[in-house]
Amino acid sequence: MDILLTYSCPRLCPHLPHTPYELQITKNMAMLTLPEQKQQLESFPDRKAVSSVSLHFLTMIQEKLDHREVDPFGEIRLTQAQFEQMIQEMRKKYQHGWSSEYREKSTLQKIAEDVFRQLDEWSFLKKEEQTGLIVLRPAMSQMIGQYPADFAKSVEEES
Repeated sequence: MDILLTYSCPRLCPHLPHTPYELQITKNMAMLTLPEQKQQLESFPDRKAVSSVSLHFLTMIQEKLDHREVDPFGEIRLTQAQFEQMIQEMRKKYQHGWSSEYREKSTLQKIAEDVFRQLDEWSFLKKEEQTGLIVLRPAMSQMIGQYPADFAKSVEEES
């Protein structure tokens, strides 16, 4: 999803000239973003290990899902089995750079629970009560997690 407009908040809100946020508007959403990470603010991604794993999940969504599956509101629905399958594929592809907590000690179920919890807390997804489907919200398309090129190359050479 391409960003249609980006505004700095001082232009939008002259009574708040010192806010660091920018307003980004796309077809299906609007969100405030920070161009730089600020230590005093809680932000996603943070430095927790689950954030790296969650960013890789966001990348898998963009790589794997067909855009025809997106509804008019920019949402995608997955069954629990589809969600867990994507977590499993993500683990195979990206785990070499994860913390030992997620690379070695965590079960697939724990990874799925942790990723779901974090993305739910940040409103990137939700679970529909009536159907049990996991709804991926439009904001998920705005972020991805990739390893630096030199790290990815060293991993390929080791394989």
